[in-house]
Amino acid sequence: MDIRLLGPLEVLGDDGTPLRVTGPTQRAALTALALSPGRDVPADELAFDLWATEAPGPPARLRARLRSCMGRLRRALPPGRIRTVPGGYRLAAHSWETDVGRCERVLVETETAPDDLVAALRRVEEALAQWRGEPLTELPAGSRRARESSRLLRLRTALAERRDALRRRVGPGEPRPGPTPYAPPGTAPTVGLGQASAAIPAPRAAG
Repeated sequence: MDIRLLGPLEVLGDDGTPLRVTGPTQRAALTALALSPGRDVPADELAFDLWATEAPGPPARLRARLRSCMGRLRRALPPGRIRTVPGGYRLAAHSWETDVGRCERVLVETETAPDDLVAALRRVEEALAQWRGEPLTELPAGSRRARESSRLLRLRTALAERRDALRRRVGPGEPRPGPTPYAPPGTAPTVGLGQASAAIPAPRAAG
């Protein structure tokens, strides 16, 4: 699965087919979970993210609304991706199944002096190209959206600084390779955002 958060929310299945997540509450819930892939998110925290701008209702009503929302989201995604855990929910996904996770990985892996400056520059430029517009617009205005938007702005700024530093080191006379080939879903990119050097299986489906 590929979840794209750096612009309007987009979701692709393991075969690259777009998945329809249409309801605004379901889109907000997926966005909130995809910012912490593979981690348990407490139900109270998730409910606050979804309805932060509304007056708090009775706890039982909020829990019922959240269960209904997660049920619809579960049906929209591949089996086993939305899991109920004690006290909350989890998106069963690797960090590299989100564009945010892939960009964070590029920043970490190009931090030390790389042997291939051109390849490192290509990876950073590909990461910056993942931004397609304003991120996280599916989340209601509130502390979570503000906090995560600031985090993504810092990530983009750090990548831009890394790109500029690598461009200075590469120099204008060095050739730059073209885009890397597309990697099939279910593999983790470690060379470029579109090239997989190590196949790592996607999380197993669970009932």
